[in-house]
Amino acid sequence: MSAAAQAQPDRAAAADRPAPSRRLRPTGRTLAAAVLGFLALVAAFASVLLLRGDGDGGDNSPPGESAGGGLQPSGLSEAGGTVTLGSDLRTSPTGDHWYCTGSGAESPACSFVVTRLPEVDRLVTAPFDGVVTRWQVQGAGGPIRLIVVRGEVRPGGRSSLARVQGSAEQLVRSTRRQTFRTRLPIRKGDAVGLQLSVGAYGNAPYSEGTWLEIWIPPLGPERRRAEDSGSRDYELLYNAFIERDRDRDGFGDVTQDNCPKDPGKQEGC
Repeated sequence: MSAAAQAQPDRAAAADRPAPSRRLRPTGRTLAAAVLGFLALVAAFASVLLLRGDGDGGDNSPPGESAGGGLQPSGLSEAGGTVTLGSDLRTSPTGDHWYCTGSGAESPACSFVVTRLPEVDRLVTAPFDGVVTRWQVQGAGGPIRLIVVRGEVRPGGRSSLARVQGSAEQLVRSTRRQTFRTRLPIRKGDAVGLQLSVGAYGNAPYSEGTWLEIWIPPLGPERRRAEDSGSRDYELLYNAFIERDRDRDGFGDVTQDNCPKDPGKQEGC
């Protein structure tokens, strides 16, 4: 066989092999771009640390709060010590009235408490001791009051709770969002609910992962287990605003107490 004939298969085999990769030698422009990219990454990381405010000179607001104004998705307000327990009231009410039983306007009185919400940053229990300063309902009607409850909150139902505080009863006359002022002490770990008198109703749209529990008759000072007829995946449209009370005078530091460091005064400090 001639040398030319032997060389032809060798060239064909070489063509079938993948070409070896070549490592390019970095140029000055490539090195400059890499340095700039690294510096940008360091600057971004430093800005994150500053926003967290973990240093001695940073924002001392509780987790979920900042120094500005407005309500955060977590329910923690930037106003310096306010949280919202319960529904964010962003869901539109349905056309159904939620009475305590299926007897409609003749239903007996009861207590409703939302003991679980699907989002982990929406609160159902108080994260600190404070004061409930106002509460809201939407899609509701009739004589209703807000209650503060204490005990064993079980996100999967069958909570064991007692009523420890209650607002003045309000006659809700509109299914639009209604806001009522109050002043109720609340401890860390307490929850809030609604007490519906005879003829009252709430509104509870579908909300996957929510637990709504009911007590008939309404909760009193002794702890009781919730009824087995609690509703899963329905969110009763109510909430309550809690403020810190650093001087422990029973007035919320944000909207009720202009002297939050003096327990003997709320005005003129």
